[in-house]
Amino acid sequence: MAKCLLCGKTSDQTLGLKELLCFGPLYVPPICLTCEQTFVKLQSPVCPNCDKQQTTHKLCKDCQKWQQHYGYLIANKSFYRYDTQAMKDYFERYKFLGEYRLYQVFAPLLVQYVKTYLRLGWGLVVIPSDEETLKKRGYDQVKSFYQGLELEEYFYHKQNFGRKKQSHKARAERLSSNCPFIYKGPADLKQRSFVIADDIYTTGSTLYHAASLLKAHNCGTLRFVTLAR
Repeated sequence: MAKCLLCGKTSDQTLGLKELLCFGPLYVPPICLTCEQTFVKLQSPVCPNCDKQQTTHKLCKDCQKWQQHYGYLIANKSFYRYDTQAMKDYFERYKFLGEYRLYQVFAPLLVQYVKTYLRLGWGLVVIPSDEETLKKRGYDQVKSFYQGLELEEYFYHKQNFGRKKQSHKARAERLSSNCPFIYKGPADLKQRSFVIADDIYTTGSTLYHAASLLKAHNCGTLRFVTLAR
């Protein structure tokens, strides 16, 4: 039996009759049921636009700000709450300590969701890591979730070394930050629609900066997808 990628114990997840009778390759869960249950899924009530967990179904203050600033909103799909110890520990190991194999924990969920758009002809773009981070970590944590899918690499960082990372910025600093990207995609996107993927949705500033570049080049509908909110 496989060992859980998070705790190292033999997985306690069992296969059902449907999986056992399937002639295709068997899907073995990468983590045990105990670890899986430590992650908290987003549940209603959430912001109707960005999935922020809150006590009402009204538009959250972040989305109100973006609507006022840009004149439009872009719907975001998130799956889990970030403000839990399990998710913070996961990102500490995967994103900052270099445990590359942990992409397997959530990749199937994210890929399955994005494929619903790709089948409709949408493109997939991801928020990229800068060169300094890639050299230090050895991989891009967002791209790693979507291995095997065709990615449109349209965004590059203006500052690749010495850049203050989003995780080190206070909330107000994130909200007031300038666009960190250079656009290197087609001059005319001919109304093609795109999913923009990132790992965590905090204030939405990074995603909206990316969206504004696509909109400036005649894109169609946009959607955001993030693992945690």
